[in-house]
Amino acid sequence: MDETTHLFPQVSVIVPVYNAGSYLHRCLDSLIQQTLTNIEIILVLDCPTDGSDRIAESFAQKDVRIKLIRNTTNLHIGLSRNEGLKVATGKYVIFSDHDDWRDPDMLERLYLKGEETHTEVICGSYMIIENGKQYKRPPFPSVHQGNELKKDILSHLIGNFYKEPEWIPFTRIGALWHYMFNREFLIRHCIVFSDNRQLSPEDLYFLINVLSHCQSFAEIPDTYYYHNNYATSSLNDYEYFSTPRILSFLEKVYVLLYQQGTMPCYILHYNHSVLFFLHKSILNELKYQSVISTIQQIKLIKKNETIKTVIKDFPLSWRVLKSLRIKKSLLLLLLKL
Repeated sequence: MDETTHLFPQVSVIVPVYNAGSYLHRCLDSLIQQTLTNIEIILVLDCPTDGSDRIAESFAQKDVRIKLIRNTTNLHIGLSRNEGLKVATGKYVIFSDHDDWRDPDMLERLYLKGEETHTEVICGSYMIIENGKQYKRPPFPSVHQGNELKKDILSHLIGNFYKEPEWIPFTRIGALWHYMFNREFLIRHCIVFSDNRQLSPEDLYFLINVLSHCQSFAEIPDTYYYHNNYATSSLNDYEYFSTPRILSFLEKVYVLLYQQGTMPCYILHYNHSVLFFLHKSILNELKYQSVISTIQQIKLIKKNETIKTVIKDFPLSWRVLKSLRIKKSLLLLLLKL
């Protein structure tokens, strides 16, 4: 392999690696076999304890395109991705989970689409693998393309006040493995990941931030990426939906939309998501903690200045309460007391 061909990679792939186990082999095989060869593969070793670092090292010894970064402490996925961004040199950047894989032409197809359309963000599609079964994500239910499609996606990342059933699979879903980003665009707007030990869902906030700033967007409605979804996923632990992290997420989205001047466009969607996430966090407290802890977290929610502002201005009408359904309506009334 000629090292000189990789001095200026077309795409940087950033893969935080913790305890990936045997899945890491397939992930890395699917990267080194990409038809787009002028790439760099940045493996951020986040203090794994299961030997994943040795697997990464063995791949790096065989392929000069692989860069290893070693975190001195366990930074978790958000800040580990930022460590990868610091050293990335590709024109475009894409992120991968350490236990997923992709078709061999994924990077080439997304890269060529970006070059053809001169866009800041390019999106493909993905498949969920769960309990041995494959679930293909449906295409975006939009008649729009380009920037108009981007607006549709952004509005549903923020929320789905009107309960459009065809958009439910895309509502508040922060999956970003199937997106490719122009790296200079991310740098220009200072877009990085939040520390997911303090804010979650950090990937959803990242996408909302990206699409709030994005001026050019392109889509390829084909499946290239395969995501493993299993019981030990971070989505299934207490911390992910803990109340302080959810409040941090809601606060940052609130500030972002006001700074961008788009809150009036998305206020109904945002308000709906406030109740959605707070309801999620309260159920999370009841599931993993105690009733006393849940009451303490409700008090924390009611003291939060952003939430106080949202709840104060939240319209009370039969139409609104009906759209929220009974549990979230009761939560709204409780927070208004």
